[in-house]
Amino acid sequence: MDVLQLCKRIDIQPEVKLRIEKILSETDLAFMEDIRQDFFEYEKMKSVHTRLEQKLSDDKDHMKMLACMLKAAADSYEIYRRKGIEPSVYTATMKCFTRFLKETYERTGRYEFDRYWWTARQAGCHEFRIGALEYERKLFDDGHGIAVHIPSDADFSPESVEKSLKEAKVFFREI
Repeated sequence: MDVLQLCKRIDIQPEVKLRIEKILSETDLAFMEDIRQDFFEYEKMKSVHTRLEQKLSDDKDHMKMLACMLKAAADSYEIYRRKGIEPSVYTATMKCFTRFLKETYERTGRYEFDRYWWTARQAGCHEFRIGALEYERKLFDDGHGIAVHIPSDADFSPESVEKSLKEAKVFFREI
């Protein structure tokens, strides 16, 4: 999967997609190869956006950062496929980008990517949207575990939450 295919799959806003297309035509993202594996290691994932910021210039609205995060997210599609994770889980997980852009636009009247520090979790296959909730494979002081996150657009009805929890239990057992 490439970045523009991902943009289509997750319904990125048309204005943002045009900006991403322009960035991709003007920017060589080859430097991401040095960083690519760090998305998939939990401890390194936490600082990947800092390393990207150092490599990006003139990125006031963080659209170059968005292009980089979308590139990493597009690259992670192959991991989902190899692990047999349903494409619907991939799409639901990566729609965080669209949701975050929408929320920032509603708050500021501009498309800016202000949650780049969070999306390495999704791009690095650490967090998954399963039904109403998001589940983050996380390293705690006493070992590995799963943190549950409530997305801003979640159906938080008891039935929806229960369904998500049951599906997540099966997901993590199988994957």
